[in-house]
Amino acid sequence: MEDDQIFLHYQERYLEASGGSTNFAKAFYLPTKADRFVSELRKWVNNYNADPFPGASLPPPLPKEKLMDRYYSHTQKCASCSAALVKI
Repeated sequence: MEDDQIFLHYQERYLEASGGSTNFAKAFYLPTKADRFVSELRKWVNNYNADPFPGASLPPPLPKEKLMDRYYSHTQKCASCSAALVKI
């Protein structure tokens, strides 16, 4: 998932701007078998109103430099890595 971080960061904002999860089929073309899990997840979210952050909108997009920064995207939030960094 880390390799797709930039893609996913902007894609979730695109989905929000396209009307959210209820419009995912209109916002994205998912033609392959590999996309089936994404489609099924979105169907489940819509069927059960499983909005993890009801009423909340996404924060503004981050610059690419910040998304690529390993410290910001991982080390700062990872208990093992941040503890190791303190010891160094």
